[in-house]
Amino acid sequence: MNRQLRIGICAIGAIALVFVGLPFAFGWIIGWSALIALAYFRHKFYNIILDEKQFTVKKYISYIIFVFIILWMPLLLAFLFPKIINPFAMAATYIIDRLLFFITGIFSRGPTI
Repeated sequence: MNRQLRIGICAIGAIALVFVGLPFAFGWIIGWSALIALAYFRHKFYNIILDEKQFTVKKYISYIIFVFIILWMPLLLAFLFPKIINPFAMAATYIIDRLLFFITGIFSRGPTI
């Protein structure tokens, strides 16, 4: 999915959620920020991981740990501090991102990475 689309959804959602409550907006922004960072680094790592000459199990395991940290640490912080960061708004960003990825993948031709 396009980075500009993610940033646009993040901005529009954050503006709307400010009126509901700041913890919702913070959760929304942090969730989308984590997903945008993950997409950026995923693209960089795929060039290394999928190359047969440079592939090592150590690189793959470090990539899996990195993805785990990027996705779960913000959510853990949100559940530890729910008055500052709403965990449900953050979880909603993860679900919406996967839904948009699926929907845009249906209508595109070629690889959707």
